[in-house]
Amino acid sequence: MTRSRLMFATVALFSLCAIVAFPLRAQPNYPVSPTTKPPAKELIVPPGIYTSFIFACEGADGQSGRATFKAGSGEMTVVVRAGDSVVVPMANWSLGQQATITLSESTRVTITVSAITTSGPVKFEPAKK
Repeated sequence: MTRSRLMFATVALFSLCAIVAFPLRAQPNYPVSPTTKPPAKELIVPPGIYTSFIFACEGADGQSGRATFKAGSGEMTVVVRAGDSVVVPMANWSLGQQATITLSESTRVTITVSAITTSGPVKFEPAKK
């Protein structure tokens, strides 16, 4: 092999390595461990006559939490900013079957839900899984 062919082969080999290696360096840095949301908490809403639901959110400023109320085939989502409370009047709404409230919380916010019925306040129990 002549000196010029050896030089050409060396340059070609390094160029090929650079072309193959460059896309590998251009990949974004992914987190070492995947970030996961904490599991949503589900509360049981017993049958009764409700006059209002109260959703309160505590946590870091600028954050918000979400509660999804599901009864039968209907669904209602309430978003509450940290430090705020939302009262949803129900005007003697009769719930004839058990319903659920799913709380989508993060490590930075906590949502509490309570209700007022015609017979007084109600505390919701977590669903058994």
